[in-house]
Amino acid sequence: DELFCEMCFFARLGFFQPPSCLECVYRESIENKEIRDNCCNPVVWRRNARQLLHPQQLEGNLVILECQSVRKLLNGQEIDSHQWDKLQQQLIYHM
Repeated sequence: DELFCEMCFFARLGFFQPPSCLECVYRESIENKEIRDNCCNPVVWRRNARQLLHPQQLEGNLVILECQSVRKLLNGQEIDSHQWDKLQQQLIYHM
């Protein structure tokens, strides 16, 4: 429930996917500290961000990633054969 609320929080701010965990956002914006590249906090992402954000429509569309992986995906890096497609707003798996 907590991770779903976190995902909804970022969606209300206009993000298709959470850019990091809430702890890192707080730490970087309020406390003005540097970005932590090694944060392992969980972040919930949708495989297809175009699909509506509704609890009853999320089955099979959610993936839990580490905060550090989310940052890398958003920067265009490939993580475990996955890459974020900005245009399609989807998490793409490369074989």
